[in-house]
Amino acid sequence: MSFSDLSFLFRFLPIFLVLYYFCPSKWRSYALILASLAFVAFSSLWSVPLLLGVIIVNYLLGLGVCRWGRVCLWAGVVLDLGLLVACRLTALPLPGVSYLMFSLISYLADVYWGDLEPASPVEFVAYAGMFPRL
Repeated sequence: MSFSDLSFLFRFLPIFLVLYYFCPSKWRSYALILASLAFVAFSSLWSVPLLLGVIIVNYLLGLGVCRWGRVCLWAGVVLDLGLLVACRLTALPLPGVSYLMFSLISYLADVYWGDLEPASPVEFVAYAGMFPRL
C-alpha cells in the first residue's frame, strides 16, 4: 500500500486517526505500532517479520553501544547497510527500506556520541516502524 492509494486515504488513514485520537495517551504508542505493522503487512506479509527483526536487533545494538561502544556501532552500520544492499539486489518487499536503515544508523550514532539516551522498547519500535515514514 502506498500513501497515494485510495484505500490508504479513505480506509486505513481515517480508521487509524479515529483509533489514535480516541486512545488514552499512554496507549497511543501501541496504536502507532499496530498501525505501522498493519501498513507494512498490506505491502507484503513477509515484510512484518523482517521489519520486527531489524528493529529488535538495532534496539539491542543501541543498548550495546552504551556498554561496548564502537564495536556495536560498527556492527549496526554494517548490518543495516548490508540489509539495505540485500533488499535492493533481491527486491525484498520492505517499504521505505532506505529511510529506515539510515534512521537506524542515525539512532546508533546518536547513542554512541551521547546525543541521545537509549530509548525504551516501545518508544524505539514506534520510532523505527512508524508508518508515515515508511
